[in-house]
Amino acid sequence: MENTLTLDSWLGLRNLIVLLFAGYWLIRLLEFLLKKIILTNRGNKKILKILNKIILLYQPIGLLLVLLGFISINYVVHSIFLVFIGAISYYYIKNYVGGVIYKVNSILDKGVSVTIADITGDIKKFLPFGIIVNTEKGDNFISYSKLDKSGYTINSKNDTILRQTLYLKTPYSKPELLDMFFDNPIFNFKEAPIVSEIPGSENYKLQYTLEKGISSENLISFLKEQNIETSLINNTTE
Repeated sequence: MENTLTLDSWLGLRNLIVLLFAGYWLIRLLEFLLKKIILTNRGNKKILKILNKIILLYQPIGLLLVLLGFISINYVVHSIFLVFIGAISYYYIKNYVGGVIYKVNSILDKGVSVTIADITGDIKKFLPFGIIVNTEKGDNFISYSKLDKSGYTINSKNDTILRQTLYLKTPYSKPELLDMFFDNPIFNFKEAPIVSEIPGSENYKLQYTLEKGISSENLISFLKEQNIETSLINNTTE
């Protein structure tokens, strides 16, 4: 008799999918019940926030487990098949993973006014592969890849904490910059500064959130004292 607890069979894969599906809806049910009980309780709101992050991570982790179960049935054939599918779907996979990361870690939210490249508007919806930004000219779809490449500036948010982007020209290395920033109290470390290398350039992109009461001019003055040139746009030409 085939062992239904192992994953190296179609029956085992089916049971895994059923188990993951049941677990997902159990978490959804818990989320629904918490929303119905006490919405004004701060503790419950924190639990709901944690549950939302668990749901976001549950989906890709569950999919990964299913794929591993699929591979275990026939390592060679199924691995080649998935590599082929992954190669032709790389752009979508990259966007999907980027979306999960943004939803879990980012301060972006529905209704927030943002500027991304030359587009300014309110975030209307989060999709699996990008976001919808509503502007005066209508809705614009922006992929998570473009969001990561261009950076973004939050123009307004309920808690008035803004996420902004600067481009830096500096002799310092990325680790030296991060050490410098983490020693400076002007940054809000609930949303830690991110320094990214710009392909084809020695410059860096800085995404940051300042403490309340601190202006961008304070940051620019500090960077100037460190002989770091700043710009609001990427002047690198490829």
